[in-house]
Amino acid sequence: MTRESILEYAAAVRRRYRKASKVQKGVILTEFRVTIDYHRKAAISLLNRKHQRRKKRRGGRPREYDHKVTRVLKIAWEATGRVCDALVSYADMFPTICELLEIERPPWLQGNSIMPLIRGEIEAINDEIFAEVTYHAAYEPQRAVRTQRYKYIRRFDDRTGPVLPNGEDSPSKDLWLRCGWSQRRPPSEHLYDLVFDPNETGNLVDDPSVADVLDAMRRRLDRWMPETDDPLLGAPVPAPKGARVNDPNGLSPREAVRVVS
Repeated sequence: MTRESILEYAAAVRRRYRKASKVQKGVILTEFRVTIDYHRKAAISLLNRKHQRRKKRRGGRPREYDHKVTRVLKIAWEATGRVCDALVSYADMFPTICELLEIERPPWLQGNSIMPLIRGEIEAINDEIFAEVTYHAAYEPQRAVRTQRYKYIRRFDDRTGPVLPNGEDSPSKDLWLRCGWSQRRPPSEHLYDLVFDPNETGNLVDDPSVADVLDAMRRRLDRWMPETDDPLLGAPVPAPKGARVNDPNGLSPREAVRVVS
């Protein structure tokens, strides 16, 4: 079945599934899985999916954590009905499209096609992937590298406090501010063991037991930035003309912005 036919079939089954009893749902789910050849978890996700209007939000945290780095690719992979832990990045999307359309990839193109992963021919296409952010609501440059087990993030500023406009306004932010968040100096580096700390809550930069890992991750990032001619290697990166940016020393993304001329 094609993806379009699977989604159409899922929409028809979903109406019956939601009205069914617990026992009937089990029968419907089994029939649905056999028909589309999906794993149980992926099939349940399809049948429980609801159409939701996206809320416009400003100022979500820009830090290069896994839940932000991998979100879109996880959603895209769901349509295959399979689970894959291979490292992929947005840089791999262009090569993938070239392969799907059977067109020659440009010689300057970076990344690798994910089609061998989808076809089950290989288990990995990357041993490292990179992420970057320079501006969110305000200037807060960071770069990151992730391997199968570790994530390393480096800041490129000398701030003694967080960039508050890059955190969305919310009751949680209000509580953090009352508890002194604005006085907390952000670490210049982060290192996380994603096996034991998948939510990235324990920074291991000062842990001597992973000093070799930290050194290796630093070298990976130091190699990649010159290879990609990263503008942060020179000086602070100015916002492009016409950009609307918040003052990094402000409090909220809803404050007046500066339009770059």
